[in-house]
Parts: sequence; structure tokens; C-alpha cells
Amino acid sequence: MKKNFFLILTFFFTFFCFAKSQKKDTIYFAKILKRGVINVIPENLNKKEIIFNAEASGVTFVNGNLFIGNDKSIPNASPIFKIPYNNDFQLDSIFFIENKTILNTKKIEDLSCTIDEKFIIAISGFDRVRKKNNSWDNYNNLIYWENNFENNVKIISPIENNKIISSVNLREHFLKLLESKNFPNGINYFKIEGLAVLPENKLLFGIREIGKNYTDFEYTITLIAVDYFIENETIKLKNNFELLYKFTKNNFPEINEEIGVSSLEYDKYNDKIYLLVSYELAEIDIAMGGYLLEISMSDFNEKKDFKIVKDENNKAIHFAHKSEGIAIIDKNTIFVIHDDDRVTGRKNPVNLEKEFFRKNNQAAFTVIKKIKIKK
Repeated sequence: MKKNFFLILTFFFTFFCFAKSQKKDTIYFAKILKRGVINVIPENLNKKEIIFNAEASGVTFVNGNLFIGNDKSIPNASPIFKIPYNNDFQLDSIFFIENKTILNTKKIEDLSCTIDEKFIIAISGFDRVRKKNNSWDNYNNLIYWENNFENNVKIISPIENNKIISSVNLREHFLKLLESKNFPNGINYFKIEGLAVLPENKLLFGIREIGKNYTDFEYTITLIAVDYFIENETIKLKNNFELLYKFTKNNFPEINEEIGVSSLEYDKYNDKIYLLVSYELAEIDIAMGGYLLEISMSDFNEKKDFKIVKDENNKAIHFAHKSEGIAIIDKNTIFVIHDDDRVTGRKNPVNLEKEFFRKNNQAAFTVIKKIKIKK
């Protein structure tokens, strides 16, 4: 009997060691699978002799469709549109969501969806407001709609100011949590560029810029969270805004540029958060770029550091473009949209990690594949 016991114990010990070693030998790395462009608007579209640029600012993937936001208004169209995606784009099937609330919302910066994909949420920059009048209130909007019901778009935490309805009152919650030793008299200016819906009904916001005003600021990676609940098909926020993370490029030795948040997204397949950061040093392709960071939800809840997504040579994945939005296609595929502002790059790029070319009406994108290997 004792002999059998020791045999069983030895078996389980050997199995445990084998399983542990197998886990250690599993390695994940990322690979850029595809680079391309989307024709967002007609080429050379102009108004008052000003050429419009595609400036895609956010994206989320819901039920076979990429929902993409443009942070500038598009003449005769909507700043939010969707494209069917099934391993490739159906570029002749761009559908603009021309809802009045969306059309009134200025400078849309990111999109996300609830875990069950029932609701799609979009956020504007919250980077400006006028105290004397309401003319900039619509730069402060958090909006949502039920999937497949794009004509019924609602505003989260709505408040009316002289017939303009917006989420402008949410500004005070962010301002209370933002501080910097570089601005001892307080933060008057901030810019939101990231939004993600996390498990247990939580919204995560990514602050890209904080400072005195839009010309006197510092880049930041500041993450603020708040709980929400759904009542009568209406999304409502609780009053528990919380500062979760605040860090800079100094947390990442591999990154030399001044970076800020440009997008957030939760990966429900792998229970992790992706955080996109980018930089814009000058209006030229080689002075723009971005990186992708990740963290498991367990590490996130313990306030551990994000990690840079790397390739098979342990080198950080680098985007030549000013990266702006993340969408999770499936458990191994990540879609990244880029906003290069007015920069179109060069016609014959050689180093695709630093150089690019696009037409003014095109938004560049990158598809990343996460690959698992064993060594």
C-alpha cells in the first residue's frame, strides 16, 4: 500500500514538473501580417480650397464589422463608419452612420464595445470648452448605441446647456484626478484618446495630454476608470472615478520618443488589455510612430507594469505611422488604425518600420498576428 502511494506521488510530481516546464517553454511573439490603406473619403475632397485628410482616430470590431471614427468632420458624410471585415476589407461597402448625435459630436477619438458586443461606445477628445458659451460643448461627448441600431444614438451623462446636450459635466471628474508637478497651479487642459470597456462593467479612459493649454502641455499615459450600469437600456456612470495608472516613456527603456496614449482595448479572448501609444515629433513620416503595450487583467488589477509587444527577435513592434486605434479581431489577430494628420509620407518607402506613403484620402492600417511557439 505504501509502495503504491509513493508511486502515485511520484507520478503527480513528475506530471506537475512536466506541465510547468511546458508552460515555461511556451513563447508568444507578434508579427506584422499586413499593411494597407482604406479609402475613407473621395480623393482631393476640398472645401473652401482646403484639402480634407482622412484622420482615422479610433476603431472597434463588432460582429464582423470594423467601426472606425475620424476625428475631423467629413463633408457630406459621418465621422463614424463601418466596414465589413472577414480576413480582408470589403472596401466598396463603407457605411457611414449619419446619426444627428454622431454628426454633432466633435473630434471623436476612440471607440469600444461592451463585452457582450451589445453596445458600441465612442468618446470625443474632451480637450476644449468655453466658459462663456456652449459652442464647444460637443467636443465633450461620450456616446453609445445598440449594435444594429445606429439610428438611436444616446449620450452618456447628458446635460443640456442652452439647447446643446453633451457630456461636458464629466470634465470635472477628470480634472479632479489629474495633477503634475510641472503644472503646480493645476491642470486646465487635458485630452482623452483612449477608451475601453473592461469586465465587471468598468470603463477605462486614456489621457494623452495634460497641461495649461493645448500649446503648453506634456504627453502622458494616464488611465482613469469608472463603473457603469445599464438601466432600461441606458448606460449610466457611477460616481467612483479613479486614477489607476500614470507613467511616461521612462517606464519603457526601449522607447526613446515622448509618447502618449492613443487607444485602449480589452481582449476578451485572452483576458488582457492592449494600450497603444504614439508620438509625433514633426510633420514628416520618419518623425511619427507608435508602439503596442499589453497587460493581463490579473497584472492590471495588481497595478503591475505594461509590457511592450515584441517580435520573434525580442524587438519591439514599431509602427511607422502615428497609431490611433486598436480592434481585437480574434484571439490571435489585432487590427491597428493610424492617423497621420496631414502627413502623406514618401512615394517609394524603403524601411516600412519608419517610412510610409498614403494619399490624403486614405487611412493606413496594420494587422498584427500573435503567434505561439514552443522551444
